[in-house]
Amino acid sequence: MYKNDFLIFNTVVYELYSAETKEDLKNNFLPRLKMLVPFSYASIMPAEMSEGGVIFGAPMCYPAGFAEAEEEYIRCADKDDLLWLALSKEPTLVRDSDLRSDEMRLGDPIYIRCYKKYHIYDNIQYSIVYNERLLGVLTLFRTKTDGAFDESELFYLRALGQHLNKVMNRLYNSDGAVRADVSEFCEKFDLTPRETEILSFVLEYKSNDEIAEMIDVSRNTVQKHLQNIFRKTNTASKWELMGVMRNC
Repeated sequence: MYKNDFLIFNTVVYELYSAETKEDLKNNFLPRLKMLVPFSYASIMPAEMSEGGVIFGAPMCYPAGFAEAEEEYIRCADKDDLLWLALSKEPTLVRDSDLRSDEMRLGDPIYIRCYKKYHIYDNIQYSIVYNERLLGVLTLFRTKTDGAFDESELFYLRALGQHLNKVMNRLYNSDGAVRADVSEFCEKFDLTPRETEILSFVLEYKSNDEIAEMIDVSRNTVQKHLQNIFRKTNTASKWELMGVMRNC
């Protein structure tokens, strides 16, 4: 690593650990990351695993206007044949140009629907995982003019990954807004004692299987309680539920 790159790397790491909210990752970390690993567009998409597959939260994009592409991707993610690469219990870094030819990438229906208007040519995708729990996906995109990502840039992103995993875990678990007064929230939405108990485990990022084991019920029972919570709070996922709690 050259001296200048080392200084930039340290700056990026500093911005990571200085983040107090996930918005700080979008506003401070991603712009600094562009100095180390140049990109045209970038996104961090919160994610969680459920029985039905992966659930994505609202994307944090740089520049902000790129959120349109990622929101469109979320709507068709279930048709992405390569999505499974991101759904790992270990941090994973993949470069799209290593997996598919130019013809395959640029002719993919999802590419045409979501990214063609942005002239995307290559991307690298990092699965953010902490203690075998998927927290989200960082993706950097380049246009044809910028060319493909090279090995040195993948090296930098791998090195940053261990820091990003820890910071994302801290932000998710210390988000004071999400961890609002649970009793007040549950009273407002008329949650039962059992639903309140399950909600407390959701805030600890427990899986449905873990919740079922902890309260000695079946996974289907946990899912039924969650559906009742979603119905009462007019939400459709754990991420939306946490968003409602933040705004209460």
